[in-house]
Amino acid sequence: MATSIASIGPRFQRLGAAAFAATYPLVRLAGTLTWLHSPRSAYAQERIASMRQKLERGETVYVLGIGPGGHNTGVGLVEASKTGGIRLIANHEEERFRAITHFQRYPGMSVEILRKQLKHLGIEPERIHAACVHRFCAKPTFAGAEADAH
Repeated sequence: MATSIASIGPRFQRLGAAAFAATYPLVRLAGTLTWLHSPRSAYAQERIASMRQKLERGETVYVLGIGPGGHNTGVGLVEASKTGGIRLIANHEEERFRAITHFQRYPGMSVEILRKQLKHLGIEPERIHAACVHRFCAKPTFAGAEADAH
């Protein structure tokens, strides 16, 4: 008969649930004030609808991804178009540039490399339709770029 030698999970489940319930609204408010929106927010839904409209018109859409902290920080850029489909333009993990495995701080070198790559490709930052920000090993958060001038 096997014996259990460890318990896995939160030690104080009710305390953890209460702390989450108390702080989650504040974290959402802080995210909204810094232009970070959940995927289900009205703003994110507007950006998604706008992106679909651009794709239907045959325009090219760029989506930026950034993991500013947590496990393996980095940046990525995806190009999407009706005729060309989805194409990965950049995938820069900070650990490649710093030679530090599982680098967990802001990916400054990755951002700088992407900035230079955008300039080389002739992609203006204004053409980035939206940015997806990874929240420290949690579910990704959708953050939109400025509303289109169109």
